Amino acid sequence: MSIGFWGGSGTRHLLIPLDIPENFVIIGVVMAQKGKKTPAAIAGSGKADVGLPFGKTNMILFAFGLLSVIMGFITLASGSETLAPILLVLGYCVIIPVSIIWKDKGKRGE
Repeated sequence: MSIGFWGGSGTRHLLIPLDIPENFVIIGVVMAQKGKKTPAAIAGSGKADVGLPFGKTNMILFAFGLLSVIMGFITLASGSETLAPILLVLGYCVIIPVSIIWKDKGKRGE
């Protein structure tokens, strides 16, 4: 069994033989081209925002959503058939998605 490389003009392909020696699978591997910046180079140049995407408001909303879900499961275990589903739906379908979507007024222009 032989494994070889084939390619040119910036791309290389790895040739891997299958069970039948006449058949080969070509897997493309794209090489970095000169002049193009990688994500690491862009992040290092100061042009990319590497801070956390969620602010303090998002974290507080998410904590309330998580608290609502936990309280929903506790009330479900205690036998409540009315309050538990309300808390679970409120946490999973309202508060947690709002905490992900929410943007502060200062970050809206960015």
